[in-house]
Amino acid sequence: MNKSFLMLIVFILTFSISSRSQNKEEELKQAVETFKSANLDKTQYRLGDAETKYRQAAEIFKKYDSYQNYIYCTVSLADVLLNKNNFDEALEIYAESEKLCLEKIGENNKILINIYYGLGNGSFYKGRNQTATDYYKKAIDLNQKVNTEENLFSANLYSSLGNVLSEDGKLDSALFYYQKDFDLRLKIQGDSNPELTRSLSNISIIYQGMGKYEKALDYIQQALDIITKNKMENSIEAAGIYSKLAGIYFDKKQNNLASNYSKKALELNIQILGENNITTANEYINYGNICKDMGNDDEALVSYKTALEVQKKLLGEKHPDLAKTYGNIGNLLSAQGKKETALMYFQKAVEIKSAYYGENHPELAAYYNNIGLYYNEKSDFTNAMLYFIRAAKIFENNYGSKDPGLVKIYANIGNALYKQDDYENALRYFQNSIKANVHDFNPDSTDLISNPKISMEYYDINKLLISLQEKARIFDAIYIKSNLKSDAETSYNTYLLCDSLVSKARMSVSSKNDKLALGNQTKQLYENAIKITLKLAEIEDNKQTKSALNNKAFYFSERNKSGVLSEAISAANAVQFAGIPPELIALENNCTSQIADLEKNLAGAVDKNTEKSLRDSLFYYNTKLQNLTKKFETDFPKYFEMKYKDVVVSVEDIQNSIADSVALRSYFLGDSSIIIFVLTKQTLKVRQYSIPKNFDNQIEDFRKKITSAYKNDIIEYTKTAYRFYQILFPDTIPENCKNIIIIPDGALGIIPFEAFFYENYSGDISNYKEYPFLIKKYDISYFNSVGLYEHSINAELKHNPGRMDWIGIAPVFDEAETRIFNNAYVAPLPGTDSELTQIMKLFTDNILMGDVKIRKFATEAYVKSNDLANFKFIHIATHGMVNPDKPELSGLLLTTAETDANDGVLYSGEIYNLKLDADLVVLSACETGLGKISKSEGVIGLSQSLLFAGAYNLIVSLWKVSDESTTLLMYNFYTNFIQNKQRNFTFALNKAKRQLIEEGKYAHPFFWSPFVLIGK
Repeated sequence: MNKSFLMLIVFILTFSISSRSQNKEEELKQAVETFKSANLDKTQYRLGDAETKYRQAAEIFKKYDSYQNYIYCTVSLADVLLNKNNFDEALEIYAESEKLCLEKIGENNKILINIYYGLGNGSFYKGRNQTATDYYKKAIDLNQKVNTEENLFSANLYSSLGNVLSEDGKLDSALFYYQKDFDLRLKIQGDSNPELTRSLSNISIIYQGMGKYEKALDYIQQALDIITKNKMENSIEAAGIYSKLAGIYFDKKQNNLASNYSKKALELNIQILGENNITTANEYINYGNICKDMGNDDEALVSYKTALEVQKKLLGEKHPDLAKTYGNIGNLLSAQGKKETALMYFQKAVEIKSAYYGENHPELAAYYNNIGLYYNEKSDFTNAMLYFIRAAKIFENNYGSKDPGLVKIYANIGNALYKQDDYENALRYFQNSIKANVHDFNPDSTDLISNPKISMEYYDINKLLISLQEKARIFDAIYIKSNLKSDAETSYNTYLLCDSLVSKARMSVSSKNDKLALGNQTKQLYENAIKITLKLAEIEDNKQTKSALNNKAFYFSERNKSGVLSEAISAANAVQFAGIPPELIALENNCTSQIADLEKNLAGAVDKNTEKSLRDSLFYYNTKLQNLTKKFETDFPKYFEMKYKDVVVSVEDIQNSIADSVALRSYFLGDSSIIIFVLTKQTLKVRQYSIPKNFDNQIEDFRKKITSAYKNDIIEYTKTAYRFYQILFPDTIPENCKNIIIIPDGALGIIPFEAFFYENYSGDISNYKEYPFLIKKYDISYFNSVGLYEHSINAELKHNPGRMDWIGIAPVFDEAETRIFNNAYVAPLPGTDSELTQIMKLFTDNILMGDVKIRKFATEAYVKSNDLANFKFIHIATHGMVNPDKPELSGLLLTTAETDANDGVLYSGEIYNLKLDADLVVLSACETGLGKISKSEGVIGLSQSLLFAGAYNLIVSLWKVSDESTTLLMYNFYTNFIQNKQRNFTFALNKAKRQLIEEGKYAHPFFWSPFVLIGK
């Protein structure tokens, strides 16, 4: 519980003051008026004026022995001092007032309740939690004695006791008192009173602390509903709720949502309270934490430093609240590699916090832990362990061994021991880390093997994943030394549990960016899981078990490929087939369309006012979509089942679907090795090889050489083309194999494998048609993942039977339609006119239905219409643009009509909202196969958005292409496709490429190899 929030609800005394009517009547009367004026100042937060007046009035009451009035006045003065953070003097005045009250008035009176309440508040803020608890309980007991009727002050007492119990980690007890606070307010004030939101927020915080994020969201949503009902969306109360929502989503690692809510809270705080306010400063810190977690370090540092300046100005240089801000800045600098400067910030945080609270405050544990990390990275394990153990002891003393705060500290101790090859003790601490995180997991201290069940409750799934992953890694290291199969099996079984947890984590993450972040985080997990699985397979004698382990390794390799795209497609199918009413589907479509448009505009926003307006709108539609999705999952259980069904594509499934002549090659690119799975109709073979350092740089260099006309680059290309073949095809390809399906990983998705050399070439460098291109031996196609391969196969059964065959779209951009884009003239594409005309004639000559949209008819509005869903083949010949830093700004250039509101660019986010039913989409445009490279998703760009929109197969390009050669390639492709009875895209495209090679003019791979088929 935020203590600064607590101080805002300190009870304000409103007792009436009795006056004497004798010889001191006038002076006492003036004291009464001064007291009343001070009360008004306090309610309006003019604390300096209130303090001065209370002191003046108290002096007069004391002078004339008006003890009851004097006590009322001193207690009110102490309340003001608490709010001014002058805790020591406040506690001293409360204690004197208690003594005088007991002596002059007695035990059973209302003023004593407020004294106990004030003593509880002051003790709580000083970190004396047990003392605070005792005083709050005294206040509650006395309140029940002297107040016969239930009142809101009782609710305040319950809430305050809940605060201190929550701070102490006694979450169940805190929840009990928060619930009493809520029930009492509900009874007295009704279910729509805005004050009820504070109670709901407190309950939500407890469930958040327990790791029960869905329950936490349920309660905070109730609070938000009350705010909405009272039309308080732009109030400070709303800001507090948005901040709580941000905190929950931050803990859930849904940083995109967390960022949206925190920004909204920050905007409202600045608007209502101003920049120089502690609540505003606190939200700057919250927002900074989210930015840091998202990798936006510069924005995080600005937020932290802004908060620090406000805190210094309002609280002073030595206030304990500054410690956490210093700690946050230290964390950020440490992550940036500025270790020495970070250490100074951590030490400053320790100095401030320990001076105020002593050496046992829980917050100090975080700073000691960070100092330990500093020494651990310097391999100074003596000092690292000293600080880690000190941090652990603080948490253990305050909360015992079952607390989420201990999870990371125990794991850090385990990591330090692992680095020293002390595997047994390292395991012990990682096991302690797991025990601290999982409620009912309590193996004895000698049991280092047992793992929690997937059904058990835990505080933090992300930290649990880290602890289990490290435990599995240590057992792998132990196996290398012991050579005991049981150690390898323990590692393997722990990775299986990790995999199950990843499935649960994916269900709780909603935004695409957060899903990408999760995929990138689990890349190393799956690499390690594959390696230990293959080790077990290697030592296994039983053929069936060995085969099952190889299959499991293949499963692990595919678990982290295109998970976001696959899940998005599953969710889209779930909406369609789960019985959701059409009006709700239309509402979802509208929200996703608005969000895509706003994200695109936001990525290109150049001024703060525009950015704020866009963020406000984006916040609105994201919230609307989030609530709608929750409604789907609650009211339509089939949707939830279909969306999150853990579909596992097995080796057997693939073998049943591929022909005898096909070999599927799936690549997993690790940090230092590459793992290759080769799947044919009958066999699965697995190979693991080391890869050169800076392999990603070599891939990019290969792209540059293949697109260069310089002789030296061509010579280098011929060498590299064979070297890449040796790395990526180290095994012998079966003789009966004619078709190769490539499932690339990471940067492998931006190079054409068909341009590799299957043997060394020492002939004439300028005789390109003689080069030993891999495409001369095999037909090659690509898929993002095995799951998407299966999706493409199964999609054939779902097509609309009434579709037309082909449509071609080409804006041409000839001289009559000169256009400026990105401050440059758009180059004409005259070849696209003839390209479409020839292909259209090809279709009509073969009695196939087709259509073309050329020049002014090739509009963005047409492409966005539902008409495209009526075509099997969609061919778009235009300029493509790729933004690898902001994929949402990648797009295709089209035309606009005079009355058209579109801008003539079909952006990636807009493509996601198209409704296609296309066997094939051809993007006869530049670089349409490129994008941002993700560890888990591969290449994120136009191709992903088209697959989501309903394209089951794609032809895209990997670099800027020649107009004339592209026209010829595309004509040959369609000719081959139409003339082939099996209508096979792979055969048609590969034959078209070989035709360009054989004809000689366009034999250089620059012309034919950029176009790749993502599909079958």
